[in-house]
Amino acid sequence: MRMDCESRPKLLTILLCIPLILGCHASQSGERTQPITEKEALTLTVALANVACMDIYGATPFNKSDHSIEFKNGRWHWGDLDICGVNGFSAKVSFDSYGKNRIVEVFLSTDVLSPTDDAN
Repeated sequence: MRMDCESRPKLLTILLCIPLILGCHASQSGERTQPITEKEALTLTVALANVACMDIYGATPFNKSDHSIEFKNGRWHWGDLDICGVNGFSAKVSFDSYGKNRIVEVFLSTDVLSPTDDAN
């Protein structure tokens, strides 16, 4: 996959932010000692969605304002399948209160209307 010049700095920024976010509350063993905050969870979900989307589709379309984040049943949840997402992209991300056990799904809706054969 070939990335354009504009995508590279954005992807590098995303990749560099993930360890910094998760390292904020880490002990010497490298494990977090406290659950991540809502702000950290939101930043991490968007970063994970953009990294996955870049790997698959070569794009980083997601922003913090796209969805609200919710803590439910011991997990942070962000996003959903959205056929009206920016340029057809949408994502669902979830992980536990420490940022582990991650589930990241990225979608691209390619539905288009095409003329019917009846028009002839």
